Amino acid sequence: MSRWAIYLAFGLLSIALYLAPGPLQHADAVIGLLGAVTVVATLLVVILGRPVARFAWGLMAAALLLIFTGDLMPQGPGFGLDDVFYFAFYPPMLAGVVLLVRHRTRSARAGALIDGLILTLGLALPSWIVLIAPSLHEGDLTFVDAIVRVGFPVGDLLLLGGIVQLALDGGRRGPAFHLLVGSVSGLLLSDFATGLMTASGQTAADDPLVLVAWMVSFVLWGTAVLHPSMRTLAELAPARREVLLTRTRLILLTCASLVAPVLSLTHDLREGDWDYAVVQAVSLALFALVIARMTGLARRERTLSAQLHRRHGEDRFAALIRNTRDLLLVVNPGGGVSYASPSVARILGTELTASFLIPEDRTRVRAALAASAQGEDVAPFECTLVDLRGDQRVFEVHLTNLTEEQHVGGILLNARDVTERRAFEAQLTHQAFHDPVTGLANRELFVRRVRQAISQARRSGHTLAVLFLDLDDFKLVNDSLGHATGDEILVEVGRRLDGGVRGVDTAARFGGDEFALLLEDVDSHAAAEAARRILDLLATPIRTGGRELTLRASLGVSVAQGADPRDAEDLLRDADAAMYHAKRDGHGGYRLFEPAMHADVLARLELRTDLQRAIDAGELELHYQPVVRLVDGATTGFEALMRWRHPERGLISPADFIPIAEETGLIVPMGRWALLEATSHLRALGSLYRMNVNLSAKQLQDPELVYDVRAAIEGIDPRRLTLELTESIVMEDTGHAVAQLTALKALGVRLALDDFGTGYSSLGYLSRLPVDVLKLDRTFLACDEPNLIAAVVGLGQALALDVVAEGIEEEEQWRTLRELGCHYGQGFLFSKPLSAADSLAAVH
Repeated sequence: MSRWAIYLAFGLLSIALYLAPGPLQHADAVIGLLGAVTVVATLLVVILGRPVARFAWGLMAAALLLIFTGDLMPQGPGFGLDDVFYFAFYPPMLAGVVLLVRHRTRSARAGALIDGLILTLGLALPSWIVLIAPSLHEGDLTFVDAIVRVGFPVGDLLLLGGIVQLALDGGRRGPAFHLLVGSVSGLLLSDFATGLMTASGQTAADDPLVLVAWMVSFVLWGTAVLHPSMRTLAELAPARREVLLTRTRLILLTCASLVAPVLSLTHDLREGDWDYAVVQAVSLALFALVIARMTGLARRERTLSAQLHRRHGEDRFAALIRNTRDLLLVVNPGGGVSYASPSVARILGTELTASFLIPEDRTRVRAALAASAQGEDVAPFECTLVDLRGDQRVFEVHLTNLTEEQHVGGILLNARDVTERRAFEAQLTHQAFHDPVTGLANRELFVRRVRQAISQARRSGHTLAVLFLDLDDFKLVNDSLGHATGDEILVEVGRRLDGGVRGVDTAARFGGDEFALLLEDVDSHAAAEAARRILDLLATPIRTGGRELTLRASLGVSVAQGADPRDAEDLLRDADAAMYHAKRDGHGGYRLFEPAMHADVLARLELRTDLQRAIDAGELELHYQPVVRLVDGATTGFEALMRWRHPERGLISPADFIPIAEETGLIVPMGRWALLEATSHLRALGSLYRMNVNLSAKQLQDPELVYDVRAAIEGIDPRRLTLELTESIVMEDTGHAVAQLTALKALGVRLALDDFGTGYSSLGYLSRLPVDVLKLDRTFLACDEPNLIAAVVGLGQALALDVVAEGIEEEEQWRTLRELGCHYGQGFLFSKPLSAADSLAAVH
């Protein structure tokens, strides 16, 4: 049971005990207990409840405490201490009511203020005649008694004005509002009755009903304070609205306005002044007639205003109908069009026939109209209409049966043009399932089609194949020539792939340089033939930006028969694994998936994960292979070669982890570490030796490379450091390579072209490259072609370049190189790569 209900029950019980015969009948203790509980409840709510307009409620609570305290004071026939508390009640109570009104409205409403003054003055006049005026004319009253007689009615009148303003302020109305107004009204009636009794020489104790009115006032007050709606009573009123002259308000204002003439007429009749009574009666009638006339005018003005608003609304609605782009049609029960909005004529023309519907939609629209005519709810549907220009446009149609509406009498058809929205949705759908660069299917659409193909293959027993394709060295091309050129290449690759498969097959781009193909109803042989055909298509040079580029790709093939349990993701994974093996075998090839490839892929993934922590864990180390002078075999320097000492697998070959480092980008920090480590070791070797350090393709692209080299050679002769780059790296992007090499050359370091003559037509570029050393690839020695070796050595001598032969393993090779004039070499014949400690021991 809520607190306000408990208090209300307690208050009603107190009143019943006070009135019922028994020991508590007319007992002051009952009134005192009720007053005390009400005051305590009010103070607790104000202090602990923290209501809106807390200060206003606090003032009213203080006023209640003052009047309760006055009741506790001794009461005598004259002015006493109790009257002091009663007088002190009015200022805080009136201030609290006024503040409450301000909180509820924040701004004065002229109509409400005038109405409040009319009601207050009308109700104040009887108090003046009955209480105030007689007290002023009694000659035997002392000044203090006159103040008491006049002060209380005046205070009540001021409080009456405040409570009338609260009742008319237009703020929120709830149970607490009505209880509060009733409470103050009851208190004022109790005071009025007390004043009448005082004027007649009686006291409130002579009539228990007066005290009951006081008790009812307290009960209503306490219930209002405890009711939940009290929290919102002081909240700001809704948006300002017009104060309507309602019937109740009109009756109240009329009665208040007629109080004065009625009292005056009564006084004249009582005094027997018939002549003046007639004048008062006529003035009363005229006053009433004027009020009636003004009321009629006000009502007529409201009627005209409502008609004007309705007419404006109709005009506004007509303007909306004229300018709407929706088609509004009313189809009568006979199937004819009884109304068509102006937009219909603008879009479809004035001749409305079934021809504006495309044939396949006519039956559906007729069926929908028939169902709506039968009272069925017809869901919105779409149909295609032909406009005046002959273009087909898609409309979303809503049907509403308004046959029973007198002003409609048919089925309202509301059609909204959704052509552009449908086209946009189709565009979004296409974008969601297609690659924006090539227009091919994207991964999501490809996977869906693979799943569909698998389901169909399992039903039919046919075979399908998934091909995974990766362009070789595309990132280098993209970084070198720019993303615009890269996109042109991707578009051409996509065009070739799409044209190289059947219409039932699917070509897709997964992002970057990865593509996939779905071949349906093919066996392993046909899939391999398709792979070779695709590689041949891609091998044709692509012309872009005034140059021809030849791309190669690595391709993996995964074939699934009808009973194969693998899903779409499994087939893609297997094709990716096969593609990796094809790339490892050499660019420009393909591989069919084999189950053993999974182990290789997993090992590669584990190796990639381990490599990421190898640098920080200190697992990388450099070994140093001596470079010797071939004339006498003396060591002139070393080539730094990276090794990885894995904590579980031991020493891992560079061929196993360098490609992974290239793919992941770890080669850049690894190369930076190798550069710093090698130059540090060079300082320990002494000033007689040189150091060769290899640079990767990604390092050459790194804008920080020059800064890294400058930091590495600090404190040593830069000519003692030789940076080696493979011929293929330089030839991929000659312009950028020349710029980077020129910047490195400006630091004073030497540059070597590694693996020279292994396939690129680089002789024309050699004069443009600021290199100092040519490193003769080991394949020249292996094929035993002295004429080719002589040509390379002669080229080096002609360009004033040192030539270093790699891979010397036999005495005969050493002798041949000496005879051909090659000055430097390295290989197992002289020494295998040495640890840092062994290399120091070898030179010292």
